[in-house]
Amino acid sequence: MWFTQNNIISSQLIGDHYIPSAKIKINWVGSYSDIQRSVPNLRRQLYLKFDHINDPQNPLATDTMYQTQMAVTSTGPAYGGSMLWSKLKEDIRSFKVDVSRPFKITEHFKFDIKLGGLVQQRRRSFDIRQISYTKYNVGTVKFQDSLLYLPENQIFSSQNMGLLYTDVFGNRVGGFKLKDGTQPRDPYTASSTLQAGYLMLDLKFKSWFRGVIGARVENYTQMLTTNNADYFISKKQTSKDTIVLDILPSVNLIFSLTEKQNVRLSYSRTLNRPEFRELAPFAFWDFNTEYLLSGNDTLTRATIDNYDLRYEIYPGRGQMFSVSGFYKNFLNPIEQKAGNVKEISYVNTKRAQNFGLELEYRIILGTFMKNDSSILGKILNNLALFTNYAYIKSKVNVGSDTIKATRPMQGQSPYLVNAGITYADNINNFSVSALVNRFGSRIYIVGNDITPDLWEAGRTVLDLQATKSFLKNKLEVRFTIKDALAKKQLQYFYSNKDKNINYNKSVDDVIWISTYGTVYSLSLSYRF
Repeated sequence: MWFTQNNIISSQLIGDHYIPSAKIKINWVGSYSDIQRSVPNLRRQLYLKFDHINDPQNPLATDTMYQTQMAVTSTGPAYGGSMLWSKLKEDIRSFKVDVSRPFKITEHFKFDIKLGGLVQQRRRSFDIRQISYTKYNVGTVKFQDSLLYLPENQIFSSQNMGLLYTDVFGNRVGGFKLKDGTQPRDPYTASSTLQAGYLMLDLKFKSWFRGVIGARVENYTQMLTTNNADYFISKKQTSKDTIVLDILPSVNLIFSLTEKQNVRLSYSRTLNRPEFRELAPFAFWDFNTEYLLSGNDTLTRATIDNYDLRYEIYPGRGQMFSVSGFYKNFLNPIEQKAGNVKEISYVNTKRAQNFGLELEYRIILGTFMKNDSSILGKILNNLALFTNYAYIKSKVNVGSDTIKATRPMQGQSPYLVNAGITYADNINNFSVSALVNRFGSRIYIVGNDITPDLWEAGRTVLDLQATKSFLKNKLEVRFTIKDALAKKQLQYFYSNKDKNINYNKSVDDVIWISTYGTVYSLSLSYRF
């Protein structure tokens, strides 16, 4: 049983300024967020079904029984009869400012200089306590095994606790006992500070060339503090401190072949930093994966070099077609990997590459009905259709010098398909949209020498949304349905025996089957 309470407070203060005499634009944003998450009583009980047919000709009801699985002395979220309470508090403060000024050298050569900075601070505290039922089986006390067959609403009754009785032979019989399984390293505090600045040059030469060139400098400090394994004796703590300075260049070149055709060349370096939860050693039983998930405080940030070549054409009003090729080189990407039995954590893989092809098309359906003032023409002028397809080849080298082997990156699908239709009536301030997403089968958890990779079968996701604005767009009502097809689909997680990208039910071993729920949300917002 799992109940979670989340509280989020988010606020922003935005300013836009213009100095006419200096032709300078200034934009700034100050934000504050307070996040609280509480799990007041997570309970886990584990039963296994045992079949013992004593007499096939005269089977009894007791031949088939469910027995709870419980450790003698061990505690923790991986065992039956466990209870967990946790509280998380986090606040995020940030301030961002952007300054820009245009320059005109000649009529055909213009450029904008843009610079800015960002400061962001995060602070988190996480507290937890874990208690488990174990067997009262100490010394000469013998545990009453028949208790293990009781149903969930009876097994932990007060009469089943402690020393139960002493039989006629003087043998003492015990039931269950409570044991505090909280580990010293479970709670943690964490903080991070990001200081960033950028300088960008936006060049325009005649009508056929534009170049956006710049660089971003980021200084990132992160600290996570937990207790030592013997904290209750030594009162010592362990801290992970990280200070990293990164320079992130970016180049985007646009060549206009004609008024309706462009070629884009781009390069950028980006980062993927480990989150607090990925660093914290706290172990948590994930009910979705049925794995014990823990963090890894040795993780480092991943760097990604991105290369893109894109051709795009605008054949008519509201139409766009593009084809692009891309290549991404990852250094130290972060992945989920299996450890011991039913245990997973996060690791840095040495290197990985993604490359592929992407196609995109957008159109306003009213394009084919020029100057049509009929009701149908007005509807089609507000109706837009878009689709996107990406083919991705992902490769991670997991072999040694003597054994060469590759696999796809964890979480990376071989293809992605997006398609949607949107109706937007700007006169009546109303819009409705439907978005379909399809992803291909992908590695869900990276395996090891003993455990094979766990794959997630591809599936289709449908999202629906309707929005209506009132009071000159100050008041907005939004209704959203996320994953509308969830209940009609079974999600398979399997070991990929035939090494085929797609799930093959006749060959692959299904580890578990999940179903997802549809989320309905209604939001009301007002802009002052």
